[in-house]
Amino acid sequence: MTTGGMMVLLVRHGRAESGAGKPDGERELTPEGVAELTASCGGLSRSGVAVDAVLTSPLLRARQTAAVLARALGGGVEPVVADELAPGALADQVVATLARVGRRPCVAIVAHAPDLTSVTAALVAPGSPHTVAFAPGSVACVEFEGAPALGAGRLRWARSPGDMARLGT
Repeated sequence: MTTGGMMVLLVRHGRAESGAGKPDGERELTPEGVAELTASCGGLSRSGVAVDAVLTSPLLRARQTAAVLARALGGGVEPVVADELAPGALADQVVATLARVGRRPCVAIVAHAPDLTSVTAALVAPGSPHTVAFAPGSVACVEFEGAPALGAGRLRWARSPGDMARLGT
């Protein structure tokens, strides 16, 4: 990445409990989801990934995911709740949220499917053949040469939790 660029990690929240009997916004990560996220963040850390800011949907499972990610990759960074990242997030809202954070080398965004698939597609260059499906805990990395903008990014990689857990081992 050139000087002044930005790397954005788009992260789907980890595995969450079923919605039976709870409002959607109160669903928690399962113990397995926490363990899977911890292992995958460990792999990212071993491969040299570090974040300068973590933005998260206000839903509980996303906030919990952001906390795991910030502990593993943020060196003391506190996650910031961004209402624009709640289910139904649009790509232009994500770009506006990133602009409010300012230029940082690496920013993580924790949000939901299917929004992350459409947001990722809108961030990368038009006509890009890449479509990213986000299973729970998956991460895609989009790199920008300058400030994040629709169609200005380049998809660097997309990984499942299992792939990330194996990094650097």
